[in-house]
Amino acid sequence: LVEQLRKAAREHLAVGAPDAARRCLERALLEPPTPDVHARVLYELGCATLLTAPATTIEHLQLALSMAGLDGDTRVDAVWRLSQALLHNNQLEEAVRTVEAEAARHAPGPTRLRLHAVQYMWEGLHVGETISPDRSGHLAELAAACTGRDNSERALLILRGFDAMTRGENAEEVVELCDRALVNGRLPPGLGWTDAEWGIELLLMLASAYAYSDRLDRAETLYNEALRAYETAGWSGGHLALAHAYVGLGHRRRGRLREAEAALRESLRIAERVGRGLPLYWTATCNLVDTLLVRGHAEEAWEVAERYGFAPPYPSTIVIPDPRSVRGRLLLAVGRTKDGVNELEAAEKAAHGRGL
Repeated sequence: LVEQLRKAAREHLAVGAPDAARRCLERALLEPPTPDVHARVLYELGCATLLTAPATTIEHLQLALSMAGLDGDTRVDAVWRLSQALLHNNQLEEAVRTVEAEAARHAPGPTRLRLHAVQYMWEGLHVGETISPDRSGHLAELAAACTGRDNSERALLILRGFDAMTRGENAEEVVELCDRALVNGRLPPGLGWTDAEWGIELLLMLASAYAYSDRLDRAETLYNEALRAYETAGWSGGHLALAHAYVGLGHRRRGRLREAEAALRESLRIAERVGRGLPLYWTATCNLVDTLLVRGHAEEAWEVAERYGFAPPYPSTIVIPDPRSVRGRLLLAVGRTKDGVNELEAAEKAAHGRGL
């Protein structure tokens, strides 16, 4: 029965029905599975709940990794997914430690390179002090030797491009790094929006590096590809919320403010189902407040901020655009000048502390 339920879960996932897959695997756990497959059932359950219930995913994957039965590539994939769930549950430092510990278990090679790339990715999304000393310098050295021959190298090129963009380096060099990560101008096999090996975060970093280097055509192409991919696959959780949010960001950067607002309201509606206070929820709320401010709807922006908790404390992950800067402009727009100035000065100080 456990094997029948696992097979059914795989079929449900293949047609974009993660909730049905979750129910199958939860039922399989009640049998219970035999010891040799128990960890794999927990791992598969974690895959089914990844960005729809991050806290639940963490429980399943941590338990799976504590048991015998996950080896080789499956164990590495479980660690990667656990770190991704930790990130989306606002536990970024634990996500970094999890990947760092797993990397130390492997000899130099493709697996270790992939785990180091994931570590650099999570560190690049941290809003506090950089976790690894001289991270940007080490990343630049690694990327300099990359030709884009495999997806681990392409990931490092994207991470280097995103880091260079956030640090205000030459935009043409940022674009050149990002272009080297593509194959004939497109995402290569294994690095697509629904591929599990790298996940959505890396590709959003790629698209955002293009967007803030004024290559809006390339950024929008990627944002729209993401939305189509998740709608076609039937994904209805955090992936879809983020796709709508970044499509909204693309519209916002183009000055298409009505379209931006519509996309961001849809993003926020989906994000509410995943959970308030999570990084993807902040992304939707911050961009909606920013768009309403640009449209001149300051009072409505304030109402949205109040209703959805757009106020300190801020999340531990980078949100684009910067929430402190957006909230500072919001405070100015509603006449709270002193508070707005203080918020903008805090934004400057936080950015300066990270070399941004």
